[in-house]
Amino acid sequence: MNFLELPKTWYAKAKNFTVNFIDSFKKNLQRPNFLANSNAVGVFCALVPTIGQGYLCFLLWLLFRKFKSTQFSLAISVAWTVITNPLTMPFVLYGYYKVGSWCIARDSITFEQFITQAKDIIRTSTNWESAIKEGMHFAFDDIGSPMLIGAGVCIVVITIIAYFLTYFIASYMAKRRTQKRFFNF
Repeated sequence: MNFLELPKTWYAKAKNFTVNFIDSFKKNLQRPNFLANSNAVGVFCALVPTIGQGYLCFLLWLLFRKFKSTQFSLAISVAWTVITNPLTMPFVLYGYYKVGSWCIARDSITFEQFITQAKDIIRTSTNWESAIKEGMHFAFDDIGSPMLIGAGVCIVVITIIAYFLTYFIASYMAKRRTQKRFFNF
């Protein structure tokens, strides 16, 4: 192989991969079920109160990509995970806590108390080990059960809403696109 032919073959392979990737992505964007699955999985992963939500999307993508009815776009799903970031997570967690407290009919603390307790744990801890221990005590003993119940309820309800809302909007758009093509002939 000639030295100058090597970049040409790499370019041809990269171009072929890009064209195939974009074409398959465009084709799948025409399927309302694909878009609804993508948004639902992304919202589900975004609302799971853990670190590494993008990895969770990837693992679900690996699991579900074999079945046509459960395929989804990894790019769309991972994009949803930026909803919950260090700036928004306290509000999401407090929302879970409030919903969970309401579900089990338990009195709840205010958001100011919630944030103050979290700040006190960080401020009074002498090292990371004690901060983690005190944070775990606060998370599991003080607000744990309401937050877990609230997280479960919120995640399930919001994921179902995201799926059906996306499905109906994508179906409507596909129907309009089909009608537009039909009337253009």
